[in-house]
Parts: sequence; C-alpha cells; structure tokens
Amino acid sequence: MAPKIKLKPDQPIRRYVGLDATGAIDTVAWGHLWNMTFGWKNLLWELKGDPADSERRVDKAHPKLPVRWLKRSLDKDTFADTCVLPQGADGIGTDPLWAGNTARANISEMNASDKFMQTFILRPSADKSSSSLNDSGKGVVADIVYISSHGTGGGEMMGEQNGADFIFAPAVAASQGKQFAGGTAVPLIRSAMSSGGN
Repeated sequence: MAPKIKLKPDQPIRRYVGLDATGAIDTVAWGHLWNMTFGWKNLLWELKGDPADSERRVDKAHPKLPVRWLKRSLDKDTFADTCVLPQGADGIGTDPLWAGNTARANISEMNASDKFMQTFILRPSADKSSSSLNDSGKGVVADIVYISSHGTGGGEMMGEQNGADFIFAPAVAASQGKQFAGGTAVPLIRSAMSSGGN
C-alpha cells in the first residue's frame, strides 16, 4: 500500500471521477486508493443518495444513468467507491433503473448513457444543489477522470456490450476542436485495445 500523501489544509479541494464499462475492480480500486492516499473527493459524492437504494446516487438530470457505490475484492484487499456505470455494473447491460432483464432489452438506456459520456468525459461536472451531473461546468468540476473500457485501434472506447454505442470517440471530439476542460489535471484512461469489442 502506498504511503499517505494528503493534500495540505490550505490546498483547494481536488476531485476525481471514475467511469467504468467493464469489470469494475480497477475503477473501484483506483478511486478508493486515490481518495485514501491523496485525500481527493469523488465528484459523484455531490449527488444525493437514493432513499430507496443505499448503493445508488441520484442524477436528476439523467435519471436512468447508473451511479453506484460498488465494493470489490482482489486477493485479501477490499475496495469500495462510487462510479458512473453507463452499461451497468461490470458492463453486464442491466441495472435496477432499467426495465429490461437482458442487455439487448436495455440498448436504448445504455446508448442514452453512452451519448452523455461523450461530452461529460470532457468536462465532468456535478451540481450539488440540483443533484445532477452536467458537461457545462455548473457546480464543481473533476480534475481527473479515470475511464475503464475496451478500445479500438482508432481510440474509440466501448464497454462489454458490443451492441451499444461508443462511450467516447477521441478522434471525433478532436475533429470538433473539443478537449478536456475539467479542473487542473487530465483524463486518465485505461482502455484495453481490441479489434472491435467483445
């Protein structure tokens, strides 16, 4: 375990956000350690908890976007953190917010979540007063984004569900002159390269 390297009391609050569309252990462990080691806050903690589901945060602007607290273990270590899950926990394509019992039945919900990720990744923001995520900088903005996905040779990011849209397409964003406009840091991307998804 890394030594604790905390923010000094006079330093501004720094925030991170984790987005996962595959097996969630890496995103959960990364967020857990980022908070515990450096003292940064999870952007998603700006959202209110769901009184009917203690593991869910409510994004009122995107009511069907899964934002969940997950607990995962690796060997003898246990990690827990809150993540954005545009294709459900571990990318399985189902979530209690979605009506379908299969990934195929939830394609429209996943695609709506994936579409929002295209712009949210570039300016990940949360407004506590409205309990909502946005891509406009309203409220507070994450300084770093961790994305766990599969990817193509062209950089397009996708989840476990090959019938769903891309989570992010860097070439498209770059061709439109868009770039990361979060806090002071940059996106951290873990994308397993593949030749077209699973």
